[in-house]
Amino acid sequence: MKNKAQALLVFFALLIAQLSWAARPARVDLEGAALLDSPSQTGSTLEKLGKGSAVSASNSPTSGFYKVRTTDGKTGWVSADALVLFDNDEVDKLGEGGPATLSSPIRKVIRINGFGGASSIALTDLKTLLNQSATYFGYHFGGEMNFMAARELGIALRIESVNAKLRADDADTGTNYQLDVTSLPVLFGVIVQLVETPRWSSEFGVYGGLGVNTQVQSTVISLPIASRAGAVTTVGTAAVAGAAKLAAHYHFGAFLSLFVEGGYRLISTKKLTPSKEGTGKELFQDANHNYVPISVDVSGGFISGGIGFRF
Repeated sequence: MKNKAQALLVFFALLIAQLSWAARPARVDLEGAALLDSPSQTGSTLEKLGKGSAVSASNSPTSGFYKVRTTDGKTGWVSADALVLFDNDEVDKLGEGGPATLSSPIRKVIRINGFGGASSIALTDLKTLLNQSATYFGYHFGGEMNFMAARELGIALRIESVNAKLRADDADTGTNYQLDVTSLPVLFGVIVQLVETPRWSSEFGVYGGLGVNTQVQSTVISLPIASRAGAVTTVGTAAVAGAAKLAAHYHFGAFLSLFVEGGYRLISTKKLTPSKEGTGKELFQDANHNYVPISVDVSGGFISGGIGFRF
């Protein structure tokens, strides 16, 4: 009885191993993909595989790598990102061509990125009103979700918070103001993959949407603290928004990456008349104390760093 139980255990172990390795057609979709001796980026490279090479792959990945067998009988491990997998019936329909003749199927990959960085802030109308030419800087943070319908192309939802705390001085009156600039861009876009290797990838993205709650608040700070109540004046509304960026990712395996990105963001409201509340309103008046309509322009370049996840 004991021998029968041991035989059954061995049988099921071999069956599970066989099922996990059941041959599945695949194609290498990355030039120079490494065939490794273990399922790890630190494994030794046995061979470099050319893009379009047909291989047989295991049904399930291990630590983000598939065990594969090449057409000349070599076995090893290849990153899941470097393979396109097919069902057997897809290859059967093609006959002798095999997976090397198949076009890339839809690869449904979800990527989630978190980022933060520095932004330049235009505020063109306000600088003209103050007769200033200084460059304003702020900070931003947010997140982006990509749905990659194919290796080279995807759609994106990007939400971020753009902020700046600035100081403006009115030379004529000697009044000092603090400017609190905020905007919440909600953007939809398209991502195009430019370059991809097992370690590095780069992409270009273009976006459009709305800059929710785009505003600047003016606070008189030259008054004594006890007199600052009611000194805040606000001008702002929703703004037309858009952005374009270039990003570079460094990958730690199949699921995690660090990245840097840089680009230009466009966020600008229509011409608005400031609220007539608070002593901060004087910032928006001309020499004759008439209110000057301004556009809250939070446009400018940006640079970010962050962490990305793939599922």
